[in-house]
Amino acid sequence: MGILEVLINPVLPVFAILALGFFLGKTNRVTVEQAKTINWVATSVFLPILVLGLVSNAPFRQFSPEPLLSYVLAECIILSLAFWLALKLGLQKQEAVLLSVGCVFVNNAFLVLPISQFLYGAGSVSPVIAILTLDTIILFMGTLFALELTRPEQPSLRHVFSVIARLPLVLAIGAGLLLNLLNIKLADPIQTFVSFNGHAAAPLALLALGVVLSQVPLRVDKVVCIFTGFKLILFPLAVWAAISLFAPVTPDSGKYMLSSAGPITTAVFSFGMLYGAPTTRVAQLLVLTTLLSLISIAVLA
Repeated sequence: MGILEVLINPVLPVFAILALGFFLGKTNRVTVEQAKTINWVATSVFLPILVLGLVSNAPFRQFSPEPLLSYVLAECIILSLAFWLALKLGLQKQEAVLLSVGCVFVNNAFLVLPISQFLYGAGSVSPVIAILTLDTIILFMGTLFALELTRPEQPSLRHVFSVIARLPLVLAIGAGLLLNLLNIKLADPIQTFVSFNGHAAAPLALLALGVVLSQVPLRVDKVVCIFTGFKLILFPLAVWAAISLFAPVTPDSGKYMLSSAGPITTAVFSFGMLYGAPTTRVAQLLVLTTLLSLISIAVLA
């Protein structure tokens, strides 16, 4: 498919609900507080349902580990380089953690996954599901640990473990992996429930994200520009280089590239709010990468 064709369908239709949220926020028809409630419902109720179904049914046994490990290697390289640069630029450690994680932690659940399903079919997106699963386990938890260890007060790893253990998304991934490994299929009524309700996660979350983004003042500075380049240019290049070197015959390489092209996940901003870290640049990075990923996703799809 050509870039323009991909942009027209499915990229723009998926982004349209985000644009609607932006309009509703700008015109004060939906408040940020209401958007936060919508986002909580999407991420705590519908996303775990969606992920449970995807992970429990994913054909992981037929999956080649080399390209996935290459993707993780690219994440580690870019994250480390971005964190080093953030400290060199004089950023506080917690802000450095958030910006560097934002360079590799992609909004796969709500943007890349639905676009991939439209492009390749719902049964052919196991690479995106695998990345979503690994990122949730490694980056989600790793970011919480890093923020806990860099906060001014005495760190409490017990507190981090208790937070992680209660996260519905983590519980859904754990249950889905267990069902998958034991080869236990969901009963038909449960599968219908999962399929029907899981589809609500992305539209609700994108609508809420649009409302939140409408209230972010876009005063872009040098740091935001640098890390936007890291996310949308250097990270996809690193993924391409890693897969070319270590998994050159991967038939699904395009799906890994598409995953790397998405904007940063809103979880990074939520982490900053949770720990009281500086979030102004993170919010601006979220706005810029979301807008510019229209192009990067269309190019790499």
